[in-house]
Amino acid sequence: MIPTVIYDGFFEDPDKIVEYANTLDYPENNSNYPGIRSNLLHQINPGLYSYVSDRIIKIFYPDSETCRFESLMGFQKINPLHIEKYNNKNRGWIHRDINSQFGGIIYLNKNPEPDTGTSIYEPKKLENHFYNGYSNEIKTKFYLGEEVSDDEYEIGFTSTEDNWKETVKVENVYNRLFAFNGRSWHGVKTFGSDERLTLVFFFKYLFDNDRDAPLDRL
Repeated sequence: MIPTVIYDGFFEDPDKIVEYANTLDYPENNSNYPGIRSNLLHQINPGLYSYVSDRIIKIFYPDSETCRFESLMGFQKINPLHIEKYNNKNRGWIHRDINSQFGGIIYLNKNPEPDTGTSIYEPKKLENHFYNGYSNEIKTKFYLGEEVSDDEYEIGFTSTEDNWKETVKVENVYNRLFAFNGRSWHGVKTFGSDERLTLVFFFKYLFDNDRDAPLDRL
């Protein structure tokens, strides 16, 4: 198993990474995540993709030269989705990353606002693990840019939000990596009042035939 990790100072020159991220195209959102994402990094910049992947792998297998992995990553920009910072439309839905052994985020705002990091949650009751159909529909419509009234959104959001308790809170810190197991439910308390820039990554698998995964070594 892959443990939860916070690693500050991930990039040697984060300003250069931010400058590069701001030169990219960000296609229109056609999925159910907030904001917009760049094209996949392995497609547009294989060198940077390899650099980031190698550094992440060495967190878990520091001496290995034989790891096998499959991952996806790209930059993500989220502009405020409501004028009120803590309005539910400007908060992240609690979710987990399907088909990922682990995933995570690298924060790239130089002067981030409080509460724009990532929190880990547990369900208050086992039967509340999953969204109801109405909430899924509302979330998808909203992130696709379709019209959703405040009342519709409030019902959809709170019907799931009230089912969770926060267990870990990681603040948005410039050049901080936060990685967590793919089974972890997570969300964002607020997207803030300014553009939120991150590099998000999803590892479908990571393993070394010669070594156990980090938590399996204990």
